[in-house]
Amino acid sequence: MVYYLSASELLDPQGPAATGATVRLGGMVRPGDEDGWREQLPLRFYVTDGQSTVKVSSTGAAPQMFREGIGVVVEGYLDDGVFHTDRVMVKHNNEYRVPDGHEDMQAVAESLEG
Repeated sequence: MVYYLSASELLDPQGPAATGATVRLGGMVRPGDEDGWREQLPLRFYVTDGQSTVKVSSTGAAPQMFREGIGVVVEGYLDDGVFHTDRVMVKHNNEYRVPDGHEDMQAVAESLEG
């Protein structure tokens, strides 16, 4: 089990002293933010828990499954309101089934993404 803070927990002034400390932040990649995030480094995006949002700057390349609306866990530190990381991990469905040859491969790929 890996523990991580939500955006609200990370930003809570009464919560853990996260500024400068290495912590894990988990949440959803907020849709509709930075254009061209796949083409540039540092990668910039926002992580939200539905109540609070944290801007993330990553020096590492985006994982293949990284996209808007997906769950992520990032490991790094908060500095001046921006969470800095070089490690972005996507949360994905653990369900896998072997195609039987009669399935649409596009539908199979889409089911693995959701």
